[in-house]
Amino acid sequence: MAFINTGFRHVGTVGLSGWSPLGELRGYSSGGNNGGWSVTFRYERIDNYSFVTDGDATDWGDLVRDSYMMSGTASATHGYVSRGEFATGNLIDTIQKFSLAATADATNVGDTSNTGTVGTGHSSGINGYCCYTVGWPITANRVDKFPFATDTNATDVGDININTATWGGISSSTYGYYHTDGGTPNGALAGNINRFSFANEATSADVGDMVVVADHCGGSMSATHGYFSGGTYSNQIQKFSFATHGNATDVGNLAAGQSGHTPACSSSTTHSYNAGGWMGEQNPSNAISKWAHATDGDASDVGNLWAVNYGCVGAQV
Repeated sequence: MAFINTGFRHVGTVGLSGWSPLGELRGYSSGGNNGGWSVTFRYERIDNYSFVTDGDATDWGDLVRDSYMMSGTASATHGYVSRGEFATGNLIDTIQKFSLAATADATNVGDTSNTGTVGTGHSSGINGYCCYTVGWPITANRVDKFPFATDTNATDVGDININTATWGGISSSTYGYYHTDGGTPNGALAGNINRFSFANEATSADVGDMVVVADHCGGSMSATHGYFSGGTYSNQIQKFSFATHGNATDVGNLAAGQSGHTPACSSSTTHSYNAGGWMGEQNPSNAISKWAHATDGDASDVGNLWAVNYGCVGAQV
């Protein structure tokens, strides 16, 4: 039985159009940091903001503990936050889960296969994914998978196609997408747009290039395209097609004064949102930007997070 994708978040069979990762009600920002290096500057708060009415975010609940530079994704009913750092050098492998239906704190529901920071989160509607590298110098790379139906540890089910950090986690109904970091030892491949199949996660493939390399950028999506927004000293919004792949195009900029790396991004059926981001030493943003999928163009400032924040992760329902 096939499902018609009407924009609602039906959970169907992977590969059919029954699952949409897009939300209709609200976006979320979890965890983060206010720009300092001390443990006291890590956040545990989960913010939420409305997709229906523009405005400031409000408190939804708390993570199991303060952390930043995690990976975030969502099922139809819950948000998930994986891995992260809660103090300088103190890394976790925790998978945290919180309800998208009612205000509530997160709970610890399992572990990824390795501790650490940085990585991208993806959702097939049935499983969550966390793509990341291990060690520095990098010694391994992984695609971890955990089921939404049962709270349990993640398992390593594949490899990203290059030993470098992943940024801009994006999900279509059938694939996960990310871009590759500009740092060594793989600078020549910086800005590649890569994807892996939810039906066969074993390997990833390069399917295009970004307009410019924007490390630490956010990732969001419409039903047909992926968007990379912000990044280190960048306010660009870059867009690529799920159907034809190829290189991204520059379709606009974040709102005036908004740029920066590791924002929390979310996606409604009509708009993408970019919240927070690091704009320079001790200078994060608290701004929430949004832009329309139908027209692209520059984003507008529609509200604020509860505090300046970067290293936070997004979700939507």
